[in-house]
Amino acid sequence: ARETEHVQFYCETCHSLLYDKEFDCADIVEHFAEAMEEFWADPKLSTCAKCGTRVMKARPIKRIIFEPKVVIERE
Repeated sequence: ARETEHVQFYCETCHSLLYDKEFDCADIVEHFAEAMEEFWADPKLSTCAKCGTRVMKARPIKRIIFEPKVVIERE
């Protein structure tokens, strides 16, 4: 039996599932990157139908603060 994997994106505002692409694990590196780039490039795929939030590609992480709570600072 072939093994599959999913790449999923959820709305950052209302947490609805926006995108779910299944692909064969044999090509996981190639297909995972392609699926992510395809999602970010297409406004129809990356915009939430429920609340209108568009999920964009995250900027690189500058640093992560762990105390008193986890905070991710981006460039």
